[in-house]
Amino acid sequence: MGERGRDGTGDAGRPLVSVIIPVRDMGRYLGEALRSVLAQDYRPIEVIVVDDGSTDDSAEVAASFPEVICLREPRRGVSIARNLGIARSRGAFVAFQDADDIWDPGKLTVQMEWMLNHPETGYVAAFYGNFAIILRAYAYILMLGDKEISQSFDFDNGIAAQSILLGAAEKGLGGCMIASIQRTNLRERLKIPGRYEIILVIALGRPIETVVLEAVKADGDIKYWRDGEGRHYVPKRALADIILH
Repeated sequence: MGERGRDGTGDAGRPLVSVIIPVRDMGRYLGEALRSVLAQDYRPIEVIVVDDGSTDDSAEVAASFPEVICLREPRRGVSIARNLGIARSRGAFVAFQDADDIWDPGKLTVQMEWMLNHPETGYVAAFYGNFAIILRAYAYILMLGDKEISQSFDFDNGIAAQSILLGAAEKGLGGCMIASIQRTNLRERLKIPGRYEIILVIALGRPIETVVLEAVKADGDIKYWRDGEGRHYVPKRALADIILH
């Protein structure tokens, strides 16, 4: 969930959430990203796509969704694009999505429930997975925290989950981290003892895209990226660069 916006309410008095999506030349992924936003079980929402000077069909893809507001701008960078979206938004809350991301249907509901129950909170974030889109999950791993050992589980969860996903990728599997989960229902169904905190769920399955683990280039850039054929590149540093002797 991004920063709090202006006061704005919608149906049943629930706050309007403005979803801002900057895009540049990501038309091949944008449609799926927008469908995942429009499938959110939280309402009301407004969806604003800011096309940052794309040379592909990104703007046309956005315009094909009647519910979506599409702003076409010259190329000035993702930060300016997000700010333009905020300026156009009407919501009391602002959420940011990348044009190649897919949201869990309950993401906004979970985040808004927290925000409304904790008005002192300025923003909330979510776990994400970036080791390939999977066609169907065949296995799930629950990450639990033992409260008899520690009461705080705010650190290293992402590193642990990413390590599991890296191992899965080595075996030809894809996966994602899911934090927008119904923890109470999950605890009851799996009879998880109260001493364990449910941190997140990792879903594993057959990937529908090719994941390529590559060495970090000389410029140190570690951003994930996709090429024109849909291959998903994941830069990783060598062990010698991260282990201290």
